[in-house]
Amino acid sequence: RHIAYKIAQAFVADEPPPTLVQRLADRFLQTGGDLRAVMQALVSADEFWSAEVLGAKFKTPYQYLVSSLRALGAGTPSDVLPLTQLLAQAGMPLYGAQTPDGYKNVASAWMNPAAIAQRVQYASALAQRRVREGGRADLDAQRLMDTLGPMLGDTTRQTVAAEPAPTRLALLLA
Repeated sequence: RHIAYKIAQAFVADEPPPTLVQRLADRFLQTGGDLRAVMQALVSADEFWSAEVLGAKFKTPYQYLVSSLRALGAGTPSDVLPLTQLLAQAGMPLYGAQTPDGYKNVASAWMNPAAIAQRVQYASALAQRRVREGGRADLDAQRLMDTLGPMLGDTTRQTVAAEPAPTRLALLLA
């Protein structure tokens, strides 16, 4: 049950639906702990795809950093020191968890005004670096808008569209 709860918490919601946790726990026991079977049960569960949990997870600083780089197709960075410094500033130094259970995987651990401001600053710096390195902020921003479009309201889309390309890119990353 504990493993099932942690998996559902990591992939669905900070407080996952009890029915989902029970289904995952049952699958874990039925398969003798086969995590592949548990993950298949997770992604085939209605709770995994329900509108109530869409966007329910708040990314940890590490997840945010990696996903923003992936969103831009940045590839493997040649110098990871600035990235590890960003993680440390965000309170999640790489391999620096103070307790044996690692970093928390819930929004309450990472969602606060300072953390949000830091993410916005990071997104802005990333967009500016993209432009300095010859990237096409307009194409990157459009690709992100196409991806995120269904999750954004009309007002957000209009506000973002009115900005210059590097600002659009930073806003969408943030």
